[in-house]
Amino acid sequence: MLVLNNDLRILTISQAFAERYDLNIADAKNQPLAALNGVVWNVPALRRLLSNLVSDKNEEFDEVPLEIRLPQGGTRQVLVYGHRLLNHGSEMDCLLLGVSENTAKVPA
Repeated sequence: MLVLNNDLRILTISQAFAERYDLNIADAKNQPLAALNGVVWNVPALRRLLSNLVSDKNEEFDEVPLEIRLPQGGTRQVLVYGHRLLNHGSEMDCLLLGVSENTAKVPA
């Protein structure tokens, strides 16, 4: 899980995300998402989803499948979700980006 600002820069990442993608939490802070981990997260479909979320407060998304290319080679199928963060019902200038492994079986 990541928390991003409206410029899609990383405010924080969860320990689980850092471990899964071999990241240092302190080093990731304030990086553009598109530059994170050797541009693994520079995916046009994800940028579009997040840009829509920033510009249209009602444009949240859930379980969108993406394929990311890992720096050490290979790909990983993930599901992403994005939501605006609220504080006591008031919108903050932060986005929550969740990532989970896509374990769905692909039909043969």
